[in-house]
Amino acid sequence: MKDKLVNNILYSFLEKLFQILSGFVSSFFIIRMLERESYGVIGIVAGFYALVNIFNFSYEAIIVRDHKKFDDDELGHFLAFSLYKMIVLFFLSLVLAIGLSFQHSNFEFYYAVGSIFAVFSLDFLSAPIVLLATSRFRHDLVSKVSFLRYVLNVVLLGGLFYYPNLKYLFIKDIFVLFVVSVAWIIVLKKSLKVKTALVRQFIKFDTIKFYKNISDYSLWTHLIACVTYFIYRADTIFLSFISPLRTIGNYNVALSCGNFANIAPAILGFQNSVAISNVEDHLEIERVSSSFTRISIIASALMLAGLFFTGEFLLEIVTGQNDVSEIFFYTKCIVIGLLLVKSLASPMVSVIQMKGNVKELFLKVNIPVFFITVITYSLSSIFYGARGVAIANIINSLVWIVLLYFEFNKMGFKLVLTSGYGDDLKKLCDVIRRKFC
Repeated sequence: MKDKLVNNILYSFLEKLFQILSGFVSSFFIIRMLERESYGVIGIVAGFYALVNIFNFSYEAIIVRDHKKFDDDELGHFLAFSLYKMIVLFFLSLVLAIGLSFQHSNFEFYYAVGSIFAVFSLDFLSAPIVLLATSRFRHDLVSKVSFLRYVLNVVLLGGLFYYPNLKYLFIKDIFVLFVVSVAWIIVLKKSLKVKTALVRQFIKFDTIKFYKNISDYSLWTHLIACVTYFIYRADTIFLSFISPLRTIGNYNVALSCGNFANIAPAILGFQNSVAISNVEDHLEIERVSSSFTRISIIASALMLAGLFFTGEFLLEIVTGQNDVSEIFFYTKCIVIGLLLVKSLASPMVSVIQMKGNVKELFLKVNIPVFFITVITYSLSSIFYGARGVAIANIINSLVWIVLLYFEFNKMGFKLVLTSGYGDDLKKLCDVIRRKFC
């Protein structure tokens, strides 16, 4: 399993490398070509989607835990539910677009909502296939389709030179949704060789199976994901009540750039879940999770060092501004908060979700963190503005880690974080050398 798992990790990093490069180029084009007010519109919509996201039910999350029990036709069940989600999300998005456009007297909100609807739709329509492929240690297929998606996005962004507006971004995202969806269908049929009776599953959806899965697992992992997404994106909602669009635009630049730091720890956290789903021994779970956590800490430390040394210079390139000190301050706070959670909290979450009680995780960790986040974002935005909200990211992350540690400790697992870093890196390098040399 070790080589297959490393294969998954390597292809995950390759995929994220594509994402980083395309994301950097995309941010460069969008931030420079659009008016800062238009970028503020994008930030507000993204923030409100943290609330709409509660209806984006991640039913397919159970695939990682129970993939060994599934036959091929099971995937059609999850894909059918994804289509239902897309229909519901369409109507919710329409309501959101009408409300925001009326509130701000700005028709561009329709295009911004349409764009994010297309992006979300593609993500959750492909999610069951991605999870199945990764669980079967075929993340190479995921990377290939992701490469198509990122390249297509970057190439089509060239149109901003001729049409620098949100309407063009909306048309671009709809086109990407169509092309990449076709690519996923080809992967499903030709590479994974999975046959799904999607139409039959859509018309005669198995509600008994659905209720069993959600009550046992999917409902709680979905609610956990919603709270997590809210914490990461809701800061722009609170800023939208008191700050001008330009300030929100600057803060959204920091969010967009800061999220790149999430790449490596997020990959390691997810692959930790994949590894644990294939392991039953208590000591082996501890060993695997400790190793993933240590490597994640190393990756986070390197990213944080890179941010402090090169972040201001990169922001100047992305924004085209000489003075980016304010945006850089936001970015540092956002990245510190992200890395704290992803390097320390994510491995513990993986263990609880695969081997523990996800309901207890939601009720005793995520619910308290949710209310603390609302309080910190509200007070900091009122009294300290955007700088206060940025600092609140760090406070929320620290509270999150403390609460999570107490819940994790109840399971009897221990993470060894005081030693073993050198051995982890050596083993990883050995596997990579055997694979490529």
